[in-house]
Amino acid sequence: MTVSEESSGLPQSADVVVIGAGIVGISTAWFLHQAGLRVVVLEKGRVAGEQSGRNWGWIRQMGRDEAELPIVMESMRRWQEIADQLSVDIGYRREGSLYLCENDDDLARHETYMAAAENHGASTRRINRAELEKLIKECPDRWQSALYTPDDGRSEPSLSAQAIARTLAARGVTVLENCAAQAITTAGGRVAGVVCEQGEIKTNAALVAAGAWSTFLLESCGLRLPQLTVKASVARTAPMPSIFAGNA
Repeated sequence: MTVSEESSGLPQSADVVVIGAGIVGISTAWFLHQAGLRVVVLEKGRVAGEQSGRNWGWIRQMGRDEAELPIVMESMRRWQEIADQLSVDIGYRREGSLYLCENDDDLARHETYMAAAENHGASTRRINRAELEKLIKECPDRWQSALYTPDDGRSEPSLSAQAIARTLAARGVTVLENCAAQAITTAGGRVAGVVCEQGEIKTNAALVAAGAWSTFLLESCGLRLPQLTVKASVARTAPMPSIFAGNA
């Protein structure tokens, strides 16, 4: 294993300490390292051991608010860039997504998004029942039309963050598992270090990507981060016949 749990792996200082090794923390560390900065990543459990390892994996333009669309389109380009640089398959595919509609009223509810998609050059288009039947095997009768974005993507959550973390560690970035950040220290109103279970790392920048735990950590430096926790269910099944290659 290339990520570390040893106290001997704790650097005395870093340009940036990233707290949390989910997809946000690990991908941020990826780009900071590419920019030439000395980065340390602290993870209280395992890399992508929580939400980042058990989500739906969608990387979609479909249905986004207009303010999000340019960000998502750039994100998809960067996902491909990362996938191309890794030596393992992280399941990154661009096999499309569908918003299924039962009737014309359903389709009409997506007009705001369609206007945004057209403004930003997204590939989304309206398709009819005949086109749906070509995409979905034995398409149920209830679905009469859809919005279709053929180049929407996804990545396999159980693979992606871990693969990026291992690649970073192989390139000399310290990624510490089972090492929780406990406090962000300050001096003169500025970040001075991060205290973790193995000691303190001196730094002028701490990037908090600790998911649901971020609020508690930031309280230690007088910052209030309001968050909404949303619970959703994901199940893994045995292999099943393919109905549609993308997301519907």
